[in-house]
Amino acid sequence: MNKFFEKCGQLESLDISRMRLFDMEPGFLYTVPTLGRFIVLENALTTINICPTNNAVVAPLYHLDISRNKISTLESGQFSCMAYLRILNLAENSIRSIGESAFHGLGSLVELNLANNKLKIIETHYFDHLDEVSLLHLLENPIQRIDAGSFKMLVSLRDVSLSVVTWRYFHIDLWEFEPGIRILSLNTNGGAYINSSNAYHASTLQTLYLYGGSLASTFLFEDCESAPVTTVRELHAKRAVTQCFKMQNLSTFAAFTNLEKLYFQSRADWGEKLDLSKLENLKVLYLEDISKSIFAYPKESELLFMNKKSLESLILRNAGFSYFTHLMFQDLTNLKMIMIQRQTILSLDSQMFQNSVNLKYVFFSVVIFKCSCENAWIIRWAATSMTMSLNFHYDTCLDLYDRYPFVKFLDTCDQPIEFTIFALTTSFLLFFLVFSLLCKIDGWYVVYFFYIIQVWMLKLMGRRANKVHYKYDVFVSYSSKDELWVVTELLPNLEQKGPTFLKVCLHNRDFEAGKDIVDNIADSIYSSRKTICVITRHYLRSEWCSLEMRMATYRMLVESQDFLILLFLERTSPFEISAYHRLARMIKKKTYINWPEGQHEQQLFWVRLKDTIMKTKNDDQKPEI
Repeated sequence: MNKFFEKCGQLESLDISRMRLFDMEPGFLYTVPTLGRFIVLENALTTINICPTNNAVVAPLYHLDISRNKISTLESGQFSCMAYLRILNLAENSIRSIGESAFHGLGSLVELNLANNKLKIIETHYFDHLDEVSLLHLLENPIQRIDAGSFKMLVSLRDVSLSVVTWRYFHIDLWEFEPGIRILSLNTNGGAYINSSNAYHASTLQTLYLYGGSLASTFLFEDCESAPVTTVRELHAKRAVTQCFKMQNLSTFAAFTNLEKLYFQSRADWGEKLDLSKLENLKVLYLEDISKSIFAYPKESELLFMNKKSLESLILRNAGFSYFTHLMFQDLTNLKMIMIQRQTILSLDSQMFQNSVNLKYVFFSVVIFKCSCENAWIIRWAATSMTMSLNFHYDTCLDLYDRYPFVKFLDTCDQPIEFTIFALTTSFLLFFLVFSLLCKIDGWYVVYFFYIIQVWMLKLMGRRANKVHYKYDVFVSYSSKDELWVVTELLPNLEQKGPTFLKVCLHNRDFEAGKDIVDNIADSIYSSRKTICVITRHYLRSEWCSLEMRMATYRMLVESQDFLILLFLERTSPFEISAYHRLARMIKKKTYINWPEGQHEQQLFWVRLKDTIMKTKNDDQKPEI
């Protein structure tokens, strides 16, 4: 293998994953002296011997991935030539032991991944010479014992994850870690006793991950009145609950008074009372599989979110809330996003979001509602705000034994008959008033209506079949503030650069003098094969441009052909476009093009645009059969 790479002296990155390698010749890094990133993922290596036998050689390697192999032991000196290595991934091997000074030479290592191996005991010498390691992964290891002082050499450790395989309480002493640790992940099948005595530096711990096994695990904290319990900001508890050794009557999570983010997933059979009243600083709250607790304590559950005035994001997944009332949400004045997933909801109080004046995003996903028109208020409520986003995803409603799509059911919620009669009468009168005013004040509607009727009649009589003669190839709709680009870029490329030369219609050049402007617009659109809308922010604010787009859209609908090309001259966010409903609906159903920034992409852009227009032109010129 070394001979194969002898001529690759400038190689900087190499991936030889899934090559069925059983062994590598010693000194491989000497063969490729410039290699910085080396991936040997998913092979069958049993040893690591890529360093040269000459210890004086130092490789520039900074990233080494030997995960998913069959390495069982890490021996001394295997990494001695990797002084610049920063990331070492040894996950998913069969490592059972680590020899003394196994990591000698890794003075620059920052991230070490030993997850999913077979380490049962963490001995004192395992992490010697790793002064710069800040991230250590030991998850999915059957750890049964951690010797005292095993983490003392990791003076730069900030993020550590451990898995413990035992059905008894496993003791973890936080004073074992050096000052500065910020993230701690613990995974155990049974439970854990976390001792923070004399661990004054534990106040730096900001994020805590507690993962239980197949049964709900209890993490018992020796002291709940000091760090890290009182200082941690983010807590993830999956199939796990917390308890205080000295205050065992205190409900789970109640001691974490400074929490800002809580992610809690309980076991489906966990039915204890959930009390979050002391967590007044919460900004993000995620609750999953707490339905049994909600059923057992219905009155207390309705007050679960009380005093959460700082809460901004609320995610409820299979949480068991069947009734959403005003009382539940009355204190959530700063709520910005709520997501409800996999729930059965019998009732939505029309006043539930009355105090949530900052609410912008409401998501329902895989929710079963009751088929009742009383829930139709949420559609009208969301429609009152231009900035509100209301999303229903795979939601249904249940009516006895039948299920219906929830949104479609709400569409069937009819208004009272008196209101319907009133609306029909009012609409009839308004139609005549508007028609009269349009004829008097804004006659372009009438003019364009005439064009629509004319096209429809011609189509009905079969006179717009195959062969159609057009005066122009394309009509360009644009704002006068974007005229410079049209004149200097679009016009020369379409009309002057060939061999394909197109005939372009511009309002400032080709409109008939003295003719009504609405007639000019309509004539130009119907006399052109295509209409290009050059969309910019100026275009979206222009009334005349809006009129031209409407006329082009009407033509496309009436003739059932795609005459319209949307060209975005500048990047426009979906949020800006959402205010222009017609355009927002069109870009969801119709392909549009963006003006590229690169010179090469611009040349390809003009070729593709011409091809699109010429395809229509060639189709129009096919002889009738």
